[in-house]
Amino acid sequence: MMNWGFSHSHRSFEWKQQLVVDVDSSSSISQKQQRISKAIETVKEKIILVQEKNIRRLNEAVRNLQEQLQQCRSSNGTSNGTVSQVVKPLS
Repeated sequence: MMNWGFSHSHRSFEWKQQLVVDVDSSSSISQKQQRISKAIETVKEKIILVQEKNIRRLNEAVRNLQEQLQQCRSSNGTSNGTVSQVVKPLS
């Protein structure tokens, strides 16, 4: 029986081709993972920005309430009255 070597080189070609496909899919998976990681980081950054904005709003609301409290104390002439007791748990 004559062996032309086709079967052996064909298998070698298949193995090399499979290796290339595996490397390509690994590269593709790595690229997908990088895109996913970048998307996650972008979402985290947006969440942080929204939280910072909310903190600024809350700080402004606290300042406004403190000003209103000071005005109430001034107009009522009380500094240690009921108003202080009501606000105390908030601070």
